Amino acid sequence: MATENIDLRQRRAKAIADARAIVERAEAENRNTTAEEDEQYDRAMADADDLLKRAQRIEGLAEQEASLVAAQRETPTPASEGDADILRKIASGELRGYEFRPSAAMRHAADPSERRTMTGTGDTGAPIVASLYDRIMTHLVETGPMWRTSTVINTDRGETLDFPSTSSWQTATIKAEKSASDNSEMTMAAFVALGAFRYSFYSQVSEELLNDSAIPLLDILAQGAATAIAVKTGTDFTVGAGTTLPWGIVAQSSLGKTGGAGVTGAFTADDLIDLYYSVVAPYRNQPGAGWMLRDASIAAVRKLKDTAGQYIFAPALAAGAPDTLLGKPIYPNPDVVATALSAKSVIFGDLSRYYIRTVGGIRFERSDDFAFTSHLVTFRCMLRADGNLVDQTGAVKHFIGNAV
Repeated sequence: MATENIDLRQRRAKAIADARAIVERAEAENRNTTAEEDEQYDRAMADADDLLKRAQRIEGLAEQEASLVAAQRETPTPASEGDADILRKIASGELRGYEFRPSAAMRHAADPSERRTMTGTGDTGAPIVASLYDRIMTHLVETGPMWRTSTVINTDRGETLDFPSTSSWQTATIKAEKSASDNSEMTMAAFVALGAFRYSFYSQVSEELLNDSAIPLLDILAQGAATAIAVKTGTDFTVGAGTTLPWGIVAQSSLGKTGGAGVTGAFTADDLIDLYYSVVAPYRNQPGAGWMLRDASIAAVRKLKDTAGQYIFAPALAAGAPDTLLGKPIYPNPDVVATALSAKSVIFGDLSRYYIRTVGGIRFERSDDFAFTSHLVTFRCMLRADGNLVDQTGAVKHFIGNAV
């Protein structure tokens, strides 16, 4: 499987190189590409995208196999119930609700993001790695990048968490021997508060389907819950405007570069280089540093070169590694807006400075009474969460299209 994955990524790199050769040939001849060359370019890039998806599927299967092997090595506590048993009890009506909590394996997952728990209590639920909570979180990561790149904090209760924020630091001066030191104070900005918005939905299943079908309930519930929650939270954590929503990372980022006039908000290679260096080294050199932009913008980035004629985009060759832009990983995010006048279409910086706060676990409950006359069983899923860019002094900056 590993060999096949490497081959797919090598073929993808060749497809991108073939597409670039078409553009470079036209540039060398000082002409625009022909319709036939445009078709060849689009076909090569479509092949590259397809090969990437196939490689990512293989990587996902490998991760699932590794998870199963790890689960088989665990020795469950005889008195404990697994998630499948709990869900079967909910489905059969023996249990009306359950809160699935993060396992130790999930909290310490090797991931670009950081996950913390602010409780002193032990884990609740299944003693195996592949719990429902972990499966849903895995699907969240696959569906949207914010859950992958952010710092995730879990608390038992939902009271507001306040994080201190500074707008300026102390300054040091050289003083002569025996002379007094100058006073210098850091300037504190308003606290960054994380509350707990409730994300929830319910689904209904007929009594006949529930009683008569032998379906993989655990995976269906995990994927369905993850998709519903990931789509909504992904948008809010990206472009949320606060107050009745979490603050999104784009909304809270600071200006790094404004595009040129007369290009409808499009960016150039020089614009992205300027954006990169607008983030100071202590942030841009962090392990969590990276780019976020939508797929259409990434397609535009693939064609850009620096002043030395080198492409600033590099396709990933290693399994599990993202593509890079100026040496930093790119995280496709469909919720970052497209290039346009006055549009914040690209962000760069230490993405781990965006904090996602969750309360407790993922609550899953059943009701036989809600749609009793329709012979439907109702299942409700709920997650309490909030998010904000904790360091707003320049950790993450955006490119914005010119207003004219």
